[in-house]
Amino acid sequence: MTQITCFNNTSLEELKTKFNDLTKDVTTEEQQQEIGITLVLDKYKQLQKQINALRKASNLSQSPIKTIESLIDIKAKYSKTVQDLQTKINSFNNELTNIQKEEDNQVAKQHEIEVDSKLVKIAIGDKTFTVEIAKTEEEKEIGLSNRESLDNNKGMLFVFDEPDEVSFWMKDTLIPLDIIFINDELEVISVHQGVPNSEEPMSEMNVSFVLEVNVNSGIKPGDELDLSPESQINKDKMLVLDSNGESQMELDGGERIFSRANTRTLIRFAKKAYSTQNDNDYKALGKRVFKFLQTQETNEPEFVKSKN
Repeated sequence: MTQITCFNNTSLEELKTKFNDLTKDVTTEEQQQEIGITLVLDKYKQLQKQINALRKASNLSQSPIKTIESLIDIKAKYSKTVQDLQTKINSFNNELTNIQKEEDNQVAKQHEIEVDSKLVKIAIGDKTFTVEIAKTEEEKEIGLSNRESLDNNKGMLFVFDEPDEVSFWMKDTLIPLDIIFINDELEVISVHQGVPNSEEPMSEMNVSFVLEVNVNSGIKPGDELDLSPESQINKDKMLVLDSNGESQMELDGGERIFSRANTRTLIRFAKKAYSTQNDNDYKALGKRVFKFLQTQETNEPEFVKSKN
């Protein structure tokens, strides 16, 4: 009886190589499985031709058991290869998802404001205001309408859940206003002057906040909104002291200062990101900054008595 030679180690490696070549540009699991199954079926057809030839030569009534066992074995090995590959793909996707969630959480923390309070202190450009928060649809619809006056350091901040195209008008508004459109990065997009009782719409795209204050506020495109109550609000003098209580630097208020070691680390990450222009390197820099900021937030306060 003639023995049939089927899937030995050499033919298995050839099949794997062919599979890798055919799937190197394929991204979905379904396409990979389809290519793999096609390869196995092609090999099966070749074996079936050999079996039929042997049947004809030897009058065999059934397929040799060894052939079927070998075919089952190669199918199992192929399935294991696909599973290992898919496991690696899933692990990579999970890692990307976790990085994105962490970045989203950090951005959300930057945009947090105390909406439970009726009044919130904000800073924008070189100015500070105490503003009312308009977050519900009813609050946004009413806005500053039907008010006869507004203090120079007062205003209203409209908060939108997602960046969107936003339109405002001055119907039933009795005082001239600056309508200030602000994007998701807390940067002023444009400043429109609202004429009392005008029904002409003022619109902008990708708006996350709108600030209404008295006209001629001096706020201009490019100014940054700071929603942190402690930043630029407290005008008391802030000093950076050394261990002996001597003043090293005077601050306006709200600045963050990193240690020399952390500063060197951030410079190294920044140089690498600038050199490679790679998104992952920029993400690594951002994660490092947020890590240092988080450390500052959780550190126990330490005080040195000033000599002044």
